Amino acid sequence: MKLYIYDHCPFCVKARMIFGLKNLPLELIVMLNDDEQTPKKLIGQKMAPILQQADGSAVPESMDIVRLVDKYATSISCCCRASPMPPSPNSLRRKRVATSARRSRPAWAISASCVNTRRA
Repeated sequence: MKLYIYDHCPFCVKARMIFGLKNLPLELIVMLNDDEQTPKKLIGQKMAPILQQADGSAVPESMDIVRLVDKYATSISCCCRASPMPPSPNSLRRKRVATSARRSRPAWAISASCVNTRRA
């Protein structure tokens, strides 16, 4: 699949994001601002983003692209994807917070064996 975008377009960012979230391969084509021929050839008007599918058909709306890619990604099996999904940012953040909290406390404060000991 090819995705035609403008580098400054927020709708193009939305269309690119679904490919990253679903971890799908994509050929990205960045059009120049004054390039009117490419979108007019594909869909008949100057608009972006445009998804060109393998069969040559073009999908012009960002939300239509998101729905189509989401439907496509759920229909293929996990073994066909390029690589496994990376861990979520929240899980990485929790690990960093837990690690930094352990470093900032003394060993007796986090050790399970020191729970029942008293300080003199």
